[in-house]
Amino acid sequence: MRKQPLFVFGLVPVLVHAACAAPKFAVDAGYTQMKVAGTVALANSVGSLNGAVEQGIDSAFGLGDQRGSPFLRVDAEFGGPGLFASGFSFAEHGRGVLAANFGGIASATPVNSEFELLATKVGGVWSFDLGPASIAPGIALDVFDFDFRASDSIGNAEIIDELVAVPVLMLRGEGGLGPVRLRGEIGYIEGPGSGGSTNRFVDAEAALAWSPSANWHLLAGYRHIGVDATGDTDTQTFAIDIELRGWFVGGGIAF
Repeated sequence: MRKQPLFVFGLVPVLVHAACAAPKFAVDAGYTQMKVAGTVALANSVGSLNGAVEQGIDSAFGLGDQRGSPFLRVDAEFGGPGLFASGFSFAEHGRGVLAANFGGIASATPVNSEFELLATKVGGVWSFDLGPASIAPGIALDVFDFDFRASDSIGNAEIIDELVAVPVLMLRGEGGLGPVRLRGEIGYIEGPGSGGSTNRFVDAEAALAWSPSANWHLLAGYRHIGVDATGDTDTQTFAIDIELRGWFVGGGIAF
């Protein structure tokens, strides 16, 4: 789940072609409301989970409610090739009771928990027209600033604080009729994780846009991010199997 040279090399032909074409830009902004679900485990040493048990985000840590935040997306098209970037943040605090040991905090301990995520995505695609629709394969880099904390009443705290860059293969499809267009895209990758496990990542979204004029539009959609991975902090091994999903609404301009 680290940044790979494939992402950089894959964008070279896109950038070369882009320099020779007149670009079209679209900037979208709006509001997204999402919720987190899944499990987290934390061992008290590095190298393996050592029997650490995955416990529910909702039951053990008191998380899983809907939370809202702004989002931003920028698209640039150059005929066939295109570039895009997007980002949003998510934060939730909760209170639960551990169902098993979490690092150095014992099972059955009440904990205050914090989950914070800053998610950005950049990538490039190459679009092929298929009559009223188009299909665009490409590559993207999802970057997550992930911070998960659990603390007990006397101040003991366990923290998973990671900055992760995930290169993914992606596919986008788009089509519509008149002022209404539907866009869907999905990115996926899997690879080796800690202790012989397999890390899997998926990022999928669909959006419906209505354009009453050529220069502005309204949109609504749904996004799902899934991460099933193991890794190491400086002193501990962790496992996460979480989903972040929810809807978004907004609008944008094109020029």
